[in-house]
Amino acid sequence: MKKYFLLLTLFFFAIVSVKAQLTNTKWKATIQADETLDLEFQFGKDTLNVINLGEASVIEVYTYTTANSVITLHKVYGQSECDTATTGQYKYAIKEHAISFMIMEDACEQRAAILNNSQWTKVE
Repeated sequence: MKKYFLLLTLFFFAIVSVKAQLTNTKWKATIQADETLDLEFQFGKDTLNVINLGEASVIEVYTYTTANSVITLHKVYGQSECDTATTGQYKYAIKEHAISFMIMEDACEQRAAILNNSQWTKVE
């Protein structure tokens, strides 16, 4: 019984640790869409705000979950044509002061075009 409790405790802390990597962090990148955009990702506890730095405005809001270095995004509202029912899943890796995303599954082409193979720099 103690062995199962220990394993459960370790699993819980592993999940909390993964989520803590993103919680209350900011990441920026310059993205080439229809025009060049300077964007910032602002991760909260379970929300992600996408900020257009040039206009100082929120352009997208997502809820997110993480597990095993995979982030799942659910759009709440925003400017993209992505449906709020369409989720996106991306493998992410944090190395030093950068985060990168690789698509696993996303039916929203606009989001996938911005995130897939993108690298963002941590804002200190």
